[in-house]
Amino acid sequence: TLAIVFGLAAFVWTAWWLLALDFRASLGAESLPWRFGLAGFGWVAGIAAVLAWRSGRLPAWGPFLVAAVELAALFHCGPTRWGRSVDFPAESPIALRLAREPDVGLVGGRLEDLPARLGLAPAFPYLGIVPPPPNYLLEPAKVPPGRSTAQDRRWQRRFGVTHGVWEAGDDTRGTETLAEGPDSALDRLLHGPTKKVEQRRWRLVRDPTAFPPARVALLAVKTRSWGTLYTRLSEFDAEDEAWFLSEDAPAERPAPRARSAWVRSWDRRIAVVEHDGTCDLIIRRTYYPGWYARVNNNPARPVHRVNGGLQAVRLEGAGTSRVAFEYRPTGLRLAVKISLVAIPGAVLMLALTAIQGRRADPRPSG
Repeated sequence: TLAIVFGLAAFVWTAWWLLALDFRASLGAESLPWRFGLAGFGWVAGIAAVLAWRSGRLPAWGPFLVAAVELAALFHCGPTRWGRSVDFPAESPIALRLAREPDVGLVGGRLEDLPARLGLAPAFPYLGIVPPPPNYLLEPAKVPPGRSTAQDRRWQRRFGVTHGVWEAGDDTRGTETLAEGPDSALDRLLHGPTKKVEQRRWRLVRDPTAFPPARVALLAVKTRSWGTLYTRLSEFDAEDEAWFLSEDAPAERPAPRARSAWVRSWDRRIAVVEHDGTCDLIIRRTYYPGWYARVNNNPARPVHRVNGGLQAVRLEGAGTSRVAFEYRPTGLRLAVKISLVAIPGAVLMLALTAIQGRRADPRPSG
């Protein structure tokens, strides 16, 4: 009875949604009879299998078999793309060219999560959920650069969207083209196999204005409002400014700010900075609890959140500062303590179980 009520409610709800023209157009009007027909057939077959089982005309495994066939058909007709596998990136000229690029930050464009197969990071990966702030600001990286707003481009430069892969017809103004040509692997992976062979041209671009992976800010600004910070960084590139929310800002000390500072070297773990006063080293990496930085031989301290979600380290005094970064999972100590207690407990339980088993065995031991 519940299944019948649910089926009728689903039919009414779907028919109501189809009153919207844009929703109907997105599905394709020519496919609607097939969609309703197959859904109705599956529903009727399922109800019939249950009734046949309840009346004794079908064994207990009958409804499960019908459900298995229906789920297999749904899986085959779903978003999974069937066909010959693609050897990626070996069969993709654009991907191989991207893999050879130096200093790749985040990768925008139409590749979805494919950059991860190259050991690179997509600017806005497909996670199935909205990513936490500030990563949602990079969703416009899926829009061609020439169609993005100036504010979106500033956030992409700030967070390090250095490269993008687009179709040749996309508007890529403001970027530098590195390679362009056909790529059958991307055709099949991103558009799926089709009866009509349509060979597209793909374009690999680089944004020469992306902020460097490590830089120094001479000016530090503290604000209480996310709105003020967001507005300022949306309207100005402010490459030499470090903007902190009040709860994220490092402690202020009466020391002169640097007038000159630069990053001498950076290998993604250690930065060497020359500075003649207090400044802030900004790393183009997402802030997350557990990241620590050790300045010279001083104790490691947590990094600060800066510019909407990047990492910053306050450098004081003048001279050369060596900053080493490390990540310590915040739950590691608790996990170790739980494991140290659980392992002896598990061993003790196994021993007690073995002893009780021997006592319960009626057979003579001799």
